[in-house]
Amino acid sequence: MKALITTKSSQFTAWVGLFRDSWRWSDWSNSSFRYWDADKLILIKENKTWEEALDYCRESHRGLVSITNPYQQRWVEVIAKNASSPFVWLGLRYSCTLDLWFWVNDKLVCYEKW
Repeated sequence: MKALITTKSSQFTAWVGLFRDSWRWSDWSNSSFRYWDADKLILIKENKTWEEALDYCRESHRGLVSITNPYQQRWVEVIAKNASSPFVWLGLRYSCTLDLWFWVNDKLVCYEKW
C-alpha cells in the first residue's frame, strides 16, 4: 500500500480488492485498512432548482451528493449547516413509472435515514 500511495499520478490507476461498503477483501477476508482519500464535498451557496443544481454540479464538479451510509450522512449534515438557504439538494430522484427512488450516480438506495 505504501508503494501505491507514493506513486500518486494522474497517469497511474490502481485497483485494490475491496468492493462496495462491506470493507472486506475480494477473497472475503476482513480489512482494517482505512487510509484512502475521501472525495471533497462542496457546498454551493446559490439558490437553484434541483435540475439547475444537478446540471451545475455535473458540469463544474462530479454531481450531486449521494448518501449511502450513516458516516456520509453525518458528513453532509456538518457541511449543510453552512448553507445560505433552507434547502440543500441531494442526488436522489424518484421515478413515477418505476415507482422507486434512485441515486443519480446509479448507486443503490440502501441507506434510507436522510
